[in-house]
Amino acid sequence: MVPAVAFDTLRFSETLVTGGFTPLQAKAIAQAFTDATGQELATKNDIAAVKNDITAIRAEFKVEIARLETVIKADGQRLEAATKSDIAALGNEFKANITALRVEFKADIARLEVSTKNEIAALRGESKADIAQLENSITALRSESKADIAQLEAGMKAMELRLVIKLGAMLTALIALTGSVVGP
Repeated sequence: MVPAVAFDTLRFSETLVTGGFTPLQAKAIAQAFTDATGQELATKNDIAAVKNDITAIRAEFKVEIARLETVIKADGQRLEAATKSDIAALGNEFKANITALRVEFKADIARLEVSTKNEIAALRGESKADIAQLENSITALRSESKADIAQLEAGMKAMELRLVIKLGAMLTALIALTGSVVGP
């Protein structure tokens, strides 16, 4: 930066007095201005140098912003690619899990079908055996019932015969009694 130009307080005071201030007021204002500005004012060269510094800083910022944009864009593309890759991997893993579950479920269903068929076959066998046993029991009960009925029929015939004999004997006795009472 170019050295600053010294401030001419006397000339500043005189200009204030010419403008209507008292000499005491002009001196006080000049002193206050000098104290506030540090007795140095920027020149056109100082301002041009600051403008050049600002332009250089802007250029540096533009370069840095462009670099950061490139880095951010590259990071974004890398993250996008990584995310797509992760999503694809998860999709493949999901598909593999579904396929494995389908295979497992099919195997479970097949096992259940075989188990159910075996249980049904076993129940059919047991039912057939139970039915055969019941049929045998019914056949045996029929045979026993027929034998019991035949026995009852034989007993009734024997009883009927005994009744007939007793009735005959009673009739004969009745006839004999009536014939002797009635007399010839």
